Amino acid sequence: MANARTSEDYREQAVIDTKPVAAGYFTNAINPRMLNKGITNKGAKKIYYSVRGSVNKVVVTLQFKTKGESDFSDFKEIRGAVMELLNDDRSGTQWRIGVKRADWLSGSVTVGFNW
Repeated sequence: MANARTSEDYREQAVIDTKPVAAGYFTNAINPRMLNKGITNKGAKKIYYSVRGSVNKVVVTLQFKTKGESDFSDFKEIRGAVMELLNDDRSGTQWRIGVKRADWLSGSVTVGFNW
């Protein structure tokens, strides 16, 4: 198979099952502020990130980029299966999750955001 991204109304996902290119392989970026546009704080969507699959053979990286920045920065390295709340507080920051080329050994991992 080949690496693939999926974008749907309530999720961004990437399946990584082949060695990524030099830039790595990540989900499309999400912006919590845009996902919650027009929603009051009381009803804001909770956004979760998750990692599933051959998690012992990869290191997954959660990255962010703020307004005015051209490149993403590493926020957290994830080793193992997780589903955690992205605590962004609607700041306008963009987020993505994926695997850098050097951090993939073999297998298949599914990463993404759900809201």
